[in-house]
Amino acid sequence: MKKTTIPSKTPNDWLAVLSAASKGVPDVVPPGYQTLAQIAQETGKSVTRARECVKAALKAGVVEAAKFSIDTGDKLYPATHYRIL
Repeated sequence: MKKTTIPSKTPNDWLAVLSAASKGVPDVVPPGYQTLAQIAQETGKSVTRARECVKAALKAGVVEAAKFSIDTGDKLYPATHYRIL
């Protein structure tokens, strides 16, 4: 009878599998939603100023916010996106 050997897994093999499994799938951001960085770039304002303006627009009820998981390269990160109502 022939003995079958199962190849052993190295720590790097395990890290690759665990990393891929924990990463998950990023959300699909619906059209019209943008991050603060995107809004700042589009309007030519700093991120700080864009944040202040978006915060005021949220209070006024003309903008809505939603969180979507985006891929940052190493992991998924929940990022708030905004949309004009």
